[in-house]
Amino acid sequence: MRLRNDSGNAAGRVLAKSLSVIEMVFRQRATPVTVAPSDQPEGTVEGIDPDRIVVLGDWNAVGLGVATFQLSLAACFARDLAARTGRGAEWVAMPVDGFRLAGVPPTVVIAVDRIAVADIVILVLGAAETMGFAPPKRWRADMIVAIESLLTVMGPSASLIVAEIPPLDNLGVVSGFVSRELGKHVRLLNSVTREITEEYPHCVLSAFPEALTENPWETTSGTFRFSHTYSVWAASMVRSLAFVV
Repeated sequence: MRLRNDSGNAAGRVLAKSLSVIEMVFRQRATPVTVAPSDQPEGTVEGIDPDRIVVLGDWNAVGLGVATFQLSLAACFARDLAARTGRGAEWVAMPVDGFRLAGVPPTVVIAVDRIAVADIVILVLGAAETMGFAPPKRWRADMIVAIESLLTVMGPSASLIVAEIPPLDNLGVVSGFVSRELGKHVRLLNSVTREITEEYPHCVLSAFPEALTENPWETTSGTFRFSHTYSVWAASMVRSLAFVV
């Protein structure tokens, strides 16, 4: 009986994921977010001895939903860090090839000069893999390769922040069924990431702020919603660094 139950549960999970993927594709096409920055994806916060920051990732890293990179996650992080340390900051935001972990190694090759001199590198990925229900085994393998490809070129005193995948179960544009499936998968992949980051001394896992999960996310919420999210999320990332008081 147990074998039959396990088989039925597995088949049910496969069906649930398949239906979720189909709905996600439809919803993404029906509710696109068209606002994106058109200015330069880099900037400076004036101050002495500036920290150099590189943000790598998907649409969250490159400012989808805001009209200027000054409202992006990278700029918000730099301003918050500078305010806390009393130093300056130089930041740059870069998309990862394909918006997936597998695209990190080739992106590192392209951006090696920037990454090699960075004091802080932030990796923001996982939404695409979650919406495609990537297997945890593949996520683990890709995450290890991504982290090691970055740490290999980063300086010995630099810090790597790996952002948790946002809790996609609060997406207001999908059905309750799909939201629940996405939420389960986010938690599963984040648990894998947590285990991996604990193995690397210069790697810090940054949890997604609970304050941002209270209301359903709607792509029609406007630029303010995105800018607020980046600001709160960036401040949470800064606090995850042990050397920031």
